[in-house]
Amino acid sequence: MSTKYPVVAVIDHDLGVLDAMTRLLSTHGFDVEAYVSPSRFLEGVVTTQAICLIVRVQLDEGCGVEFVRRLAIRGITFPVIFIGGGSDTMEVERRGRETGCVAFFRKPFSSYLLIEALYDLADCYAARCSVV
Repeated sequence: MSTKYPVVAVIDHDLGVLDAMTRLLSTHGFDVEAYVSPSRFLEGVVTTQAICLIVRVQLDEGCGVEFVRRLAIRGITFPVIFIGGGSDTMEVERRGRETGCVAFFRKPFSSYLLIEALYDLADCYAARCSVV
């Protein structure tokens, strides 16, 4: 029997990337909520089961970093992993890290590192939830 991990929300406008991320994360025991835009995520934020977000930096609806900042201003916080393009500047990464993200990966990146970051988050979440 495989280990089942919590839900991860992925926000990326590229349907191919969403499909690939869903398959990758599912293979490693995560359930996935896939969103093609920040506005789609906001439509379901009240009912989301996600314990963290994987957010593309460059989205059709603007910057993923700014989206996460706007969430925080609204009091909506999640651990965040940003996925940046190879052309994203160090300034973009700095702004992403200022949001408190748990990781910032630039394409191309090792899927192993992404999965390890998610395992760490899931373990932390499980430990926090088991405390009475």
